[in-house]
Amino acid sequence: MKFIKTYIDKIQSSFKSSKNSDEIMFKDENFLSLTPEEHYNLALSFAQNPQDLSQYKKALAHYTQAALHGHEYAQFNLALIYFSKEDKHYDIEKAIKYFLMAAEQGNEKAQFQLGVIYSSGEHYPPDYAKSRAYYESSIEKEHPEALFNLGLMYFYGHGVVIDEAKAHEYFERSALYNMPGALYMCAETFFRGRVVPRDIPKAIEYYEAAAELGNASAQNMLGVIYMHGEGVPTDMRKAEEYLVASAAQGDVESMFILGVFYERGYLGSNDYFKAKYYYELAACQGHVVAHYNLGCMFTSGLGVEQDFEKACRYYEFAAARNNASSCFNLAIIYEYGDGGVEIDLLKAEQLYQTACENGNQDACKCYKRLSLTRLNKLKRSNQKKV
Repeated sequence: MKFIKTYIDKIQSSFKSSKNSDEIMFKDENFLSLTPEEHYNLALSFAQNPQDLSQYKKALAHYTQAALHGHEYAQFNLALIYFSKEDKHYDIEKAIKYFLMAAEQGNEKAQFQLGVIYSSGEHYPPDYAKSRAYYESSIEKEHPEALFNLGLMYFYGHGVVIDEAKAHEYFERSALYNMPGALYMCAETFFRGRVVPRDIPKAIEYYEAAAELGNASAQNMLGVIYMHGEGVPTDMRKAEEYLVASAAQGDVESMFILGVFYERGYLGSNDYFKAKYYYELAACQGHVVAHYNLGCMFTSGLGVEQDFEKACRYYEFAAARNNASSCFNLAIIYEYGDGGVEIDLLKAEQLYQTACENGNQDACKCYKRLSLTRLNKLKRSNQKKV
């Protein structure tokens, strides 16, 4: 390492005294005489502060020299630099070139990254056969994420025939390395009794392990489990804790469930302020039933000032997505002009029809009544003309 420090000091002084730093570096005899390992160590030293562009440039030069002379870790690190969209050197073709070089030397991280590149469809059309081949190479060294991604391929049938038993094997192997996603998928398998006998205590163990590692879906499921007492005593405080943690990570379903949780007073008393807060969070993410529930709150004035215009806006969003209850409530407002909303019988009839087609039986009766009234009026009008 003494040589490395001496060399760094020497080229630092060369850079200070010259405008053309690249030329100095690539013509410097010491630079050309370094071993790949020495180039790699220098690159690590220069790469410590990516914000210092002059240092970063030197790191790239040394990584490149080491990579071209077969240094596996230099090839991988260089590939990561070119792969990062946040780096100004982003170049997917160069990234793949160096990932391939490292992968050919058995670098399991490079093999995994190639698996991701060929399956994501972000850069090229998905090639699941290539992706699976690289994942399979990577798991020879038990790469946890490659094991998990292979499990997903078999679970969803990406480039392979769906095989949930095989998927579960990969998830269990990945879970041994505390992969949150794999722990969650194992929990789902045991909770739902897919390809293994249903085992709720075991499922909860996996959910809890995933939740502790911050998996929002596992936190959501634990919230639901403790809320309904599935395989455990009902515990609303625990349910709230897990759902709040999940919602804080952006889980839309947890936001919605918390809205229901507080609206219905599962902790002993209704908290409409919190209910509205979580419904609005979910609605902002496009949750249809959250829009419907907000519409109901503003229609009834439950915990909020009654406001039919706001209610209509929420109902209309959900109705446009064929939510039968929203269509029905909106139809009532337009039929009777609730809250000063202008009566529109044709719109009401259309909304009753949509609600009916989506399974609302009360709407079917109202649709028949309104359409019959309209037809009778039309008939009488025609008779008068005659």
